[in-house]
Amino acid sequence: VAERLLDESLEPYLGLHYPASDVPAQARALYVQRRSRMIVSSTYDPALLVPPLNPLTSEPNDLSQSELRSVSPHHLTYMRNMGVGGSLSVSLVTDGELVGMISCNNGTPRHVPYLLRRACELLGQQVALQLDALGRTAALEARLRRQQVRADLVEQAVVTRDLSGGLAAGPVTVLDLVRARGAVV
Repeated sequence: VAERLLDESLEPYLGLHYPASDVPAQARALYVQRRSRMIVSSTYDPALLVPPLNPLTSEPNDLSQSELRSVSPHHLTYMRNMGVGGSLSVSLVTDGELVGMISCNNGTPRHVPYLLRRACELLGQQVALQLDALGRTAALEARLRRQQVRADLVEQAVVTRDLSGGLAAGPVTVLDLVRARGAVV
């Protein structure tokens, strides 16, 4: 839907895939903890945190629950290079693991209201549940197909009383069980 309505000044994302390694471990942990992340402007200058350390613990302040927090300068440069002025990212989390993200970008800085962000998080949870269910269904279907092929191979070998012929020469062969273009029996 978004690609159909894409402004000509923005780079399309359709068909792009980013490996999990592109998201540093610290950022991945934050995306699991905070289900949405908003960068209002890719051109902001971060403010200094005062005091820089927690006066009670002398440890760095924990900003992981902050709605607006500093972003890596590399990420801001990436956003500007892509023509993105502001963004909202929604985490897709399954069993406590970040499995994907919905990224919403705008050509100009943009603040997304709190209630809309919470609605987007709920949508992200629903999408993650659906993707997980689809993945589990596909895995179960593949497992059932493999079981059927194994049963067919055994039946062919029993009927023909020829193990190698039953595996390699019947309507179903060992190649239907394994992902290969050739096999030696």
